[in-house]
Amino acid sequence: MTTHFRHVENLKTWQKSAELVQRIQRLMQHFPEEQSYHLCRQLRESAIAISSRMVDYREATGDTQRDTILGEAKGALVTLHAQLIAADNAKLIPLLDIRSLFDDIRQLAVMLRTLGENMRTAHKVG
Repeated sequence: MTTHFRHVENLKTWQKSAELVQRIQRLMQHFPEEQSYHLCRQLRESAIAISSRMVDYREATGDTQRDTILGEAKGALVTLHAQLIAADNAKLIPLLDIRSLFDDIRQLAVMLRTLGENMRTAHKVG
């Protein structure tokens, strides 16, 4: 895999994660203040962590470091998913929005897995 392709693939993953951050920020504006402080902070931190790990991934110098960063991004994605379930259970997010967010999470999970698989394939080939 060429370096250019790896950067483009990473850029698409970063863009998707950055869009997710923005969507979550907009939704949190409608959370009731008394119920939302901790959940909002956790949602924001998890979403931002995914996007930040993609920046770190691009700057990583080796496969071991990239693999660790991908693991951190996947962990933040799982945490975000769990927090969205909690927000959904508390009826803080409309059904259409929660379904769309879950779809975005599934897409990001596939993108992260693909980045890891392509990294390992490139290492075997190269």
